[in-house]
Amino acid sequence: PRGAASRLDADVAALRTVGSLRREYELLHKDGRTLPVDISATRLPDGNFFVSYRDIAELDGARRALLRSEASLKETLRIAEIGHWRWFLHSDTHAWSPAVYRIFGRDESLPPARVPEVARYYTPESWSRLSEALEQTLSKGTPYEIDAEVVRDDGERRWVMIRGEVTRDASGRIDGLRGMLQDITARRRAENALREREGVLSLFIEHAPVALAMFDREMRYLAASRHWCDDFRLAAGELVGRAHYEVFPAIGEAWKTVHRRWLAGEVVQCEEDCFPRADGTR
Repeated sequence: PRGAASRLDADVAALRTVGSLRREYELLHKDGRTLPVDISATRLPDGNFFVSYRDIAELDGARRALLRSEASLKETLRIAEIGHWRWFLHSDTHAWSPAVYRIFGRDESLPPARVPEVARYYTPESWSRLSEALEQTLSKGTPYEIDAEVVRDDGERRWVMIRGEVTRDASGRIDGLRGMLQDITARRRAENALREREGVLSLFIEHAPVALAMFDREMRYLAASRHWCDDFRLAAGELVGRAHYEVFPAIGEAWKTVHRRWLAGEVVQCEEDCFPRADGTR
């Protein structure tokens, strides 16, 4: 291939000086294919050279596949906003991947923040929980996983999920920590928004001026208005999570059929109906 001749000349000149060398070359097969080979050469006492060739096509293919896999993994971690880190206890040094720098908003020209400097990137409450988790992991060797609130250098607050575990030396002693850190801000915001909507909905149902209840697909109570509880003489605090048919065991098959139609998406109306209770009241 182009450029190989000049490289070969340089290697031959080096071989005359150092006595032996090993190089990887690409050779052109007579059918036009390029073959990767490993070449070992040794200068003999008579001035000649002993040269051996080893076909490394499979090894080269494995290398290329590994490089593609590593590139794919890096891209996946970037998209998922996942970083990884190490803490080497003996030297008290840290290593951060670029994603960790981005999550903290830290200048990548700076070294990774060490303990306790890294504490400034967390709210006091989050750092307290994280410190306790670190102490437990270092003393007992148990892994940890917590959610923590981060305060970036630019003042922006974000949420991260942190996992960590110990590393050990050849004798089995703990010599460091390693782990991952993922930005989960979008997920936390969505969860908070959902909780707020659920709270508003629960308040609406609770204070509705009519008897109103909400069920899941198994007919378990999700919420019920005060009027519903008053009308059916139920204790409001004991309803959520209970099955409707457990609360009203006397419900007949006709109403259960109607319920199945509701769950299938049908709108069923009934202006009034008599509901006989187990104790004989209506």
